Amino acid sequence: MATTHSILGIDASTKPAFVLLEFNPLKNEIPLVVHKQQEIFKERGLSLGSKIAELALDVISNHSVDNVVIEGYAQRGNYIIQSVEHGTILRYFLTQEYGLDFWYSIPPKSVKMYLTGNGNAQKQNMLKEVYKRFHFDTDSDDIADAYAVSLVGLGMEGHTFNLPKSHTRALAKLSKEFKH
Repeated sequence: MATTHSILGIDASTKPAFVLLEFNPLKNEIPLVVHKQQEIFKERGLSLGSKIAELALDVISNHSVDNVVIEGYAQRGNYIIQSVEHGTILRYFLTQEYGLDFWYSIPPKSVKMYLTGNGNAQKQNMLKEVYKRFHFDTDSDDIADAYAVSLVGLGMEGHTFNLPKSHTRALAKLSKEFKH
């Protein structure tokens, strides 16, 4: 049995971000960041969705990844259309083209609730919490989101890193909905 577990968190927005965490449950320490990446592309729409999928598959090909956790769709005006395009292409490639059936999609409000205790938290609160609780320093709110998404994946597996109950209650519904 492997002693470490790795989870890739993906924020598949218009500035996609990826964070791969490695965690040793026997040590129960803050997860190690194995890989972090953010790309900004000129492409939009379906072309951008394909680029996001290519990047995700590249990370998976070059690292040992046990689970993939994708930030779900945010409902902000026209952004929802782009988000669905990117997410659909990513999910298609993960499942059909690459044969992966070990991914979860987590609603943004659940990610925010888990990390901050507030499902409507602002981006700056997410940045502050990943630094304050996990000593993860980034200026990119997309990378902070991908980091938080990875943490939710670990939380769904029972590794909550002493977060308050007000935060971890976000997992109760998710654990029932997204179990594979």
